[in-house]
Amino acid sequence: MRKIAVVIVIFLCNPVLTNHDLLFDNLLETHINSLRNLEKTNADFFILFSAASGMGKTTVAKRIEHVLGAIRINLDKGRNLLEAKGLYPILGSDKERIECIIHYLSEIIIRLKKISKNNLIIVDESVDGMYEELCGVAKLFEASHFLIRFKVSKQTAIERIRSRGIQTEEHLVNIDRWYSDYLHLNTNFDYIFENEGGIQNLDLLLPPLIRKIVEFTRVL
Repeated sequence: MRKIAVVIVIFLCNPVLTNHDLLFDNLLETHINSLRNLEKTNADFFILFSAASGMGKTTVAKRIEHVLGAIRINLDKGRNLLEAKGLYPILGSDKERIECIIHYLSEIIIRLKKISKNNLIIVDESVDGMYEELCGVAKLFEASHFLIRFKVSKQTAIERIRSRGIQTEEHLVNIDRWYSDYLHLNTNFDYIFENEGGIQNLDLLLPPLIRKIVEFTRVL
């Protein structure tokens, strides 16, 4: 069923983009040219995250990217590229925004498969609010997935958002909704990542996570 759902998502989003095919392709090319580890070889596997803003998701994603030689696709970058060219429905419904970013991710992966044998994909994005859709993308490409659940208090997340000074107001406005989505995700997690202490603890926290991911991929 999830494969069918993703196909429908792509179909629904295409009418918005078909009049801008060249522009859309150029955006995909720009994003793909910025990706690392395209020269490596890895089996089909997705690493996903459940985490609200300020929990350290991208920091951890970058470390996993480096250690495992994975391809990290940051969907915030995708949104920014699409929005800059008027291709992201920023004023649309949550459903429309999810459909477009899922379509964007799917198209990037389709193109990656033509140029790279590295199929270990880190989706640098929270699955909260679109878990079924992201799992559907993994299934569409016949890839298993490993879901990491971050464990950070809301207050700590807010303090980190304020301290980093990047899109602070936007993130603070949305943190209640994002944290609610995070709390309401009801599924099985493959790993709980206790990150209340922040970046200073990463050297201790990351090795067990990396070992777990490697063990998980070996038993598939």
